[in-house]
Amino acid sequence: MRGTGSSDVAVKDLFVPDRLTARVGPLLHPAPGFEGPLFRMWPWTAILGEATVSVGVAATAVEAAVDLCRTKTPAYNATPLREQQLAQFQLGKARARVEASRDTLHRAAEFAFNDVERSNALLSPEAKIRLQLAVSFAAEACAEAVRWVNDVTGTSSIRLGNPYERHFRDAHTLLQHSSKSSPRYASAGRLMLGLENDWVWLSF
Repeated sequence: MRGTGSSDVAVKDLFVPDRLTARVGPLLHPAPGFEGPLFRMWPWTAILGEATVSVGVAATAVEAAVDLCRTKTPAYNATPLREQQLAQFQLGKARARVEASRDTLHRAAEFAFNDVERSNALLSPEAKIRLQLAVSFAAEACAEAVRWVNDVTGTSSIRLGNPYERHFRDAHTLLQHSSKSSPRYASAGRLMLGLENDWVWLSF
């Protein structure tokens, strides 16, 4: 994916010893030092980390747009961006989405950490539901925030010398990651309704 620099790699006739592999799932017999709550939260520690990238991208986009609005007057327009009510409205909504995403991730992560620390076991269904909803919401809301930034910044958002086109690309690439894409709302909803899980990372 262009936004993450991912690429496909194919290897043939290569032996990989067991000591260089890792099972997909929590450690069954963790070595000393690997028994704590963060390790029992796997893979959600990694998925939360991906979601915070969405927040970082969107927050940076909003900050850059605010700086631009202080100095830019759009072409063929006598009113500076900073004085245009629509720009003010869209920047406010974008900032609200960023803050809501950050807070939602923090609350879900705190709940999950306390959940596994208290039970000394793996994540409960409720903790997994909250984590899944939080990361999906953050990716979606931050992509929305970046779209509003692009509306505000106008043609500045499409020029390769400006950061906005990369913010837009990266936020929407993150929104397509399987762990945070739109179908994952349904995966969380299935657990809420007591139905069989359909998503591998909610199995652990």
